[in-house]
Amino acid sequence: MATEENLIYLFDESGRTILSPTAPHLFLGVGVLYNENNEKHFFNTCDELFGLSTEEQLKNEKITAELAIKIAQKIVELNIPVVCTWIDLNDEELIRNLTNYEELLFQLKRYHRLPGSRKIAHILHDKILDKNIFKILDFLSDVSDITIRLKPYIDTWPIPRLEKKVKLNNRSSSIEEKINEITKHFNQNVLFRVEYFQLLENLKDKRKRFIDVITSATSRAFKKVDETKYICDSSIIFSTNKTIKFIDYTQEIVEHINKATDNFLKDNPVI
Repeated sequence: MATEENLIYLFDESGRTILSPTAPHLFLGVGVLYNENNEKHFFNTCDELFGLSTEEQLKNEKITAELAIKIAQKIVELNIPVVCTWIDLNDEELIRNLTNYEELLFQLKRYHRLPGSRKIAHILHDKILDKNIFKILDFLSDVSDITIRLKPYIDTWPIPRLEKKVKLNNRSSSIEEKINEITKHFNQNVLFRVEYFQLLENLKDKRKRFIDVITSATSRAFKKVDETKYICDSSIIFSTNKTIKFIDYTQEIVEHINKATDNFLKDNPVI
């Protein structure tokens, strides 16, 4: 595998992680993947529209419906994979199971005298990020005889100090191992190297501004249909979405939480 490609993966989230059966909330994770060699060209063509070089970044509240459409058209024109994974935080089964799961984690940590307890916001962020990465890599299913070096960046997120190493460093090796385990079954002769996750903290960083604007635009694909429900209708913002996927992750999160809860109880019968 003499050929090597460096791919940039950018991730951002939108929405507050508030579980509520009465007020509409959804949590959206947006990932973008592109070849690092094309980055300068992408940023040059998007610079003015995305506000990549302006003194102040282009905030969501300044993006009108008309501007969001223009941004969406530019995203399609770039022809890069964009995956939007979302969770319906009004789902009653999700609320019930995730609340029970959080309480179980608290009880386990207290029983084993471990510090702290994971909050729902961090559980959801971890899950939606992992899901987003693996779904966006589906776009590479036809590559072969290559080493891919994945360079992942996530927008600023309040990671607890004790979790920072796991979140940014150990996660890389875990994902790398899982990806290579999957790809070896397809006889593609592909090797993945996943670098440590980096946080996009500098407000003037063009990568940060790029993913922020894409996230703001794609979030317009959701519309409120009543007092307790949003639905996804990507046609609102994208007339074509060959390289853009919207994935409802709600039910899969419910199933994952159920499985994790069963495993915890099986391994800790005292709880």
